[in-house]
Amino acid sequence: MKKIRLKLLEFICCPDCHSELSLTEKITEELIQEGHLYCNKCKDYYPIIDGIPILFKAKYLTGSRFKESFEKSGTYWTDLNAKLYENFRAKLVTRLFGGNIFTYDYVKDAIEPTANLLDIQKGDTILDIACGTGLLTRPLARRVGDSGNIVGLDISFDMLRYAKKYAERDGLYNIDLIKGNAEYLPYKNDYFNGVASSGIFPSDLNPSKTLDKMYRVLKKGGKLSLGAGVQCKYQGLKIRLVRKILDILTKIFNMRIKWIKQDELVRLVETAGFKNVQYLHLDGILCIVKGKK
Repeated sequence: MKKIRLKLLEFICCPDCHSELSLTEKITEELIQEGHLYCNKCKDYYPIIDGIPILFKAKYLTGSRFKESFEKSGTYWTDLNAKLYENFRAKLVTRLFGGNIFTYDYVKDAIEPTANLLDIQKGDTILDIACGTGLLTRPLARRVGDSGNIVGLDISFDMLRYAKKYAERDGLYNIDLIKGNAEYLPYKNDYFNGVASSGIFPSDLNPSKTLDKMYRVLKKGGKLSLGAGVQCKYQGLKIRLVRKILDILTKIFNMRIKWIKQDELVRLVETAGFKNVQYLHLDGILCIVKGKK
């Protein structure tokens, strides 16, 4: 299923001006593999490659090596990174940041709680930001059922290629994948029943801008479930040591990762307009912040 569904045109928009996008090609089928989307206001074209719309511009990178490393695609290293992500890199990172290095299970202890807090109903439409290879996307797709829809957004095209491959492997065809930036969400206002993300904070983001965009695309009453890594009072010596080492590495490689404190993250979510904001500590550095529009 290397094609997008025409339904995608109902809710995607120009990431800059939020105007509607139209297909430049005449399409008679329900699925589209290759083509271009066009913004009549900005006069910009966005390609569709292997069924994945590229709603992304180079200016969104803001000169960060961290973002640039994920944005690149088609090289041996970026492909290998995506291939190993689920079974190696994601597990390695969570072993380092989880409270118990031997027993921590990322899917069970972080992914499932993030999905649970959305209180998903059959037929819901959920946005998964920074979806990677689909560790959270696929469980969400199972919960909304065939009548629902999951939209995965990531800055890495290679990650999205594997997310599509794994979704097809699991027989999940209610997933739409888009290459884009969380600070420039290419979706119409008030569309999603829920917005989720697992691991987008800390990262090289403008967190207040990203949360504002999350709020914009949620329906009234829609829910936010944000899995994050933060500085908080629950962290022991191991976590603080690992974080210090990473701080040194990020300065050397100009990655500019931002470690957000627990109180600051809650304040940012509330400032974006979310109500009933709650903070739940999971393990080690990992937590979930939930809220409602």
